[in-house]
Amino acid sequence: MKSKSNILFPVLLFWVMLGNAQPPVKLEVEQSIRRQHAPSEILEVLSPFLEQARRIRFFRETGIDQVTWEVKMVYNGRKFSIEFFEDFQLKDVEELIRWRRLEDSVKGPINEHFSENYSRFRIKRFQMQFFSDTGVDPQSFLSSIFSGERHAPDGYEVEAEVRNTDSRKFGFFEYQFDKEFRLINKRQIIQDPDGNLLF
Repeated sequence: MKSKSNILFPVLLFWVMLGNAQPPVKLEVEQSIRRQHAPSEILEVLSPFLEQARRIRFFRETGIDQVTWEVKMVYNGRKFSIEFFEDFQLKDVEELIRWRRLEDSVKGPINEHFSENYSRFRIKRFQMQFFSDTGVDPQSFLSSIFSGERHAPDGYEVEAEVRNTDSRKFGFFEYQFDKEFRLINKRQIIQDPDGNLLF
């Protein structure tokens, strides 16, 4: 198994070589950590929910410009990813949802964007995003999402394989849309030499 440092060095080197290439590349190294090694500040925030949650996993993510902590879990049958800043402040929550189970009111605008911009596309992953409000108690924020009280997401994250009319190859990208389905960010997802996705 590759160590974190063995993966991170070629990733950062590749980033430097890319220079100002467009679109930007999503480069994150995800390191799994044991629950007993997870920061106590994060465990304290999640303590009201961990007993009922299943498949709980902890990660430390190193990107080009930041370090974050991520906790993935299944809560009441729903798949969540809870992300914290390096100083353990809650950043956001993402809920993974199967594309075919989405309502047409969500699928329609997303499909329209890809249909208008690409000759072919395949949606590989879809997440609703909920951004933590400044000054709001993190446990109350999480409770409102886990309980379904907070219905409207703040944005959407889509991973898709796309192909332009003038290209024979598919590209793999991450797209971020705001709650009005306007594209606000696009990043290319790359793989390391072993074929592992770096995201």
